[in-house]
Amino acid sequence: MSTKKTTRLKGRMQRWMLPTTVIIFTSAVASALVLSNGMPASNVLGHPSLDQGSAPYDPSCYPICRYGGTTGANGIAEPRGVAYDRIHNRVFLADFGNGRVLVYDLYGGIQNGMAAVYELGWPDMSGGGWDISGAPYYGRNAKNPAFGCTTDVNACGMLRPDDVAYDEVNDRLFVLDDGNSRVMVYELSNGITNGMPAAHVLGQPNLQSGPAPGANYHTAANTQNAAFGCTTQVNACGLEDAFGLGFDSQNQRLFVADSYNHRVMIWELAGGITDGMPAAHVLGQPNLQTGNDDRINNGNLYRDTMNPAFGCTTQPNACGMAVPMDVVYDNVHQRLFVSQYSRARVSVFDLSNGITDGMPAVNVLGQTAFSQNVLGNTASNFWAPSYLDYDPVRNLLYANDWLNYRTSVFDVSSITNGEPAITVLGQPSFGPRLVNAPCGVRANGTTNACSYGGGEGGIAVDYMYDRVFGVDSLNDRMIIFGDSPVGVPVTVNGGPDVTTSLQLNPDGSTTVTITDTNVQNDVSSYQVTLPQGTTPLSGASSVVITVDSTGLRTAVLIDAILPPGATKAVSVDISSATGSKVCIKDTSGAQFGGSECSGGTRVSLPAAGSCATVAVNGDLGDNPSNPSDPLGLHNVALCLSSNGQTISLDSLLHTAIEVWKDSDQDGALDADDLCSGTNLAGPVPSSGLRPNHMGDDEVIYGCNASQILACKPGNNIGETKFGLTPGTQSVFAAQSDWAANCQ
Repeated sequence: MSTKKTTRLKGRMQRWMLPTTVIIFTSAVASALVLSNGMPASNVLGHPSLDQGSAPYDPSCYPICRYGGTTGANGIAEPRGVAYDRIHNRVFLADFGNGRVLVYDLYGGIQNGMAAVYELGWPDMSGGGWDISGAPYYGRNAKNPAFGCTTDVNACGMLRPDDVAYDEVNDRLFVLDDGNSRVMVYELSNGITNGMPAAHVLGQPNLQSGPAPGANYHTAANTQNAAFGCTTQVNACGLEDAFGLGFDSQNQRLFVADSYNHRVMIWELAGGITDGMPAAHVLGQPNLQTGNDDRINNGNLYRDTMNPAFGCTTQPNACGMAVPMDVVYDNVHQRLFVSQYSRARVSVFDLSNGITDGMPAVNVLGQTAFSQNVLGNTASNFWAPSYLDYDPVRNLLYANDWLNYRTSVFDVSSITNGEPAITVLGQPSFGPRLVNAPCGVRANGTTNACSYGGGEGGIAVDYMYDRVFGVDSLNDRMIIFGDSPVGVPVTVNGGPDVTTSLQLNPDGSTTVTITDTNVQNDVSSYQVTLPQGTTPLSGASSVVITVDSTGLRTAVLIDAILPPGATKAVSVDISSATGSKVCIKDTSGAQFGGSECSGGTRVSLPAAGSCATVAVNGDLGDNPSNPSDPLGLHNVALCLSSNGQTISLDSLLHTAIEVWKDSDQDGALDADDLCSGTNLAGPVPSSGLRPNHMGDDEVIYGCNASQILACKPGNNIGETKFGLTPGTQSVFAAQSDWAANCQ
């Protein structure tokens, strides 16, 4: 007998009823955004339509003017910074005038004037309102006894929130609470509750530290903290009228534009956050003890600080700063962009070789040389640059220009000092400032879809779905350029120990990571990279990823419709490469299971640290650019990591992948193997057998003749000598009679 009996054991691999984890990930894709000068916005928040706004800006009563902003879930008052969370498809808006941060859920798309779903800073959606009776004039430090926030300064309330930054890795929100000279840190992984307290604080030693009631908020500036060695007037712990935030998720670094100390402070947070901890580095000053409160001391001594060690001997120069307003980090090229309000420029720092305190910038926008200080309204100039954001897919820098009421867009794939912007938003063209200019008209007007008081408000780019969120502070609104698709979630089916996360990649693709801590298989990790443009199976369903490690296999199933010509990549952890084989099914509607990889292709793993090209049956056929080709073979790269614990595959269209292990290498996969440690050269001979008898070189459910006879009643001397009879083979294969107890 020459054919091994490796029949799949029915009923042994019934899987759990797996609960479902839903990740809110918008898998529908909007049409590409084409930027043009003065282009109209598509949607608005804060007002019910794009032709509604607040009264024209009146500088004579600033800042004790209420421009017309409102409170409540639909209202906004003098908004400032904005951050987009690509993981959960939501927007955080610093509602400066109401002393709160609004949270908008964009999962269902954007409707004009839609309500925020949460607010931080106040206990309900009524908002803070404005206090114009005296200083401080903004809604301040709301108390919330439900969360233990009963002091004048507390963990729940805010005073003058200027900016927000989001950490996609840790689901963490940073809020720059300027009026309390601090950065509040919210942990959002367990959800958001209206008025919830911050978990940590930077800039103050604790969440109850800040200005006394009725006191000028500058009294809380540059707070000393002896516990961390911060004992000088300007130090590594405190802030003075900080304005902007930036976050580097990859390296866990927080950048704070400490505006009136004329510096950018950098906190290293990879090791965690301790209240009041000091910054690790500084730009704009030679050290963390140098700076100057420009408002209180009326001095320019520490503006444009010279630093001869870096060749910075003029004023202005490449090292010093004058009222830095915002920062944004480019993860791809490791560049930091810093806007300087009082020097009409954006400085560009190269951080690829690390950070040295006081190091110089390598490029400048808005000026042709670091020593210049020219104000203007051309495409090459700024008047007062403020908020920034960066699009890593298109290499575009969005720079708001406060006093030009516009956003200038620069192509920074490479940078030449003083290069012109390529597009302007908020104005019909580059040139003298206009207020609420109608679309395509160089004239002042009333609020409309093209008018945009950009500059004082923030800017955020959604590079995955080509949307730009522009905060029009002068009209108490936020406008959105580009389509706003209704999203469909990724659904992950997994056991109770399965956790998931998403990573949006610079090329627009999305990597879904699933971790399974099922004790039967230790820890398994699965990664699926879906290309940009992935769409759901239907308008009402979603991209579905199913993982299974409930038996002696690891498996992942991904069903999704991909863009024409696109394929996905998958990596799967395996318990051991020894004796393992991979079953690849790349056909529409592929499922787990099936004896001997029926409907798929079973392949052996390559050597550790190497790759092999394998021909796989699937819908992709031999023409990846035409997924409608008839079923046929196509090549897939199968790689095994150097430690032999992770396989990766690319060029996949549908995909069900199962990794089965045959520990004793007897030809029966462990999931079907009733006998461990099988020796195919056992005592029952493989030659000289009677017809249709079975020796130890063959197995049924992973058991050879000797192992089956050890379970069968009787002395079985004849079968030990001449092999297993057809009748014994039949009983064991059916798992009937005495064989039912053989495990």
